[in-house]
Amino acid sequence: MKVLFDTSVLVASSIREHPFFDWSSTWVKRALRGEVEGFISTHGMAELFAILTAHPKTRFPVAQATQAIEALLRSLQPTALDASDYRAALARTAELKLMGGAIYDVLHAQAFLKAGADSLVTLNAKHFLRLGKDIALKVESPSDLSS
Repeated sequence: MKVLFDTSVLVASSIREHPFFDWSSTWVKRALRGEVEGFISTHGMAELFAILTAHPKTRFPVAQATQAIEALLRSLQPTALDASDYRAALARTAELKLMGGAIYDVLHAQAFLKAGADSLVTLNAKHFLRLGKDIALKVESPSDLSS
């Protein structure tokens, strides 16, 4: 099974105090053990670095954040978007009449499609459920976050 990890899950799996640490780290460990084929958007790599190094309560030193991301990249395949992928993401955003930061969720969804993944694992289900059936039917999140 191919799984694209949203940044929210990777952040939660990196911070033991996070309320969804256990759920998130279980998914990440499945990728680390090779039980699932894990993917991360290249945009997600940058997002993860930004969050880990800027979060006010759990700020990682730059070197530690970089090491954590490098460790993940031993098991998660980066999925890069090209100009045609960005055009497709912009078209989806316009078609759905989404604005602002929604484009970043659409970019994760575009990477999910490009990777040919079976599941998009996220703690932000509502952000992805609105992006069309081709995405919504593949969203995996804790049951209390799915609605």
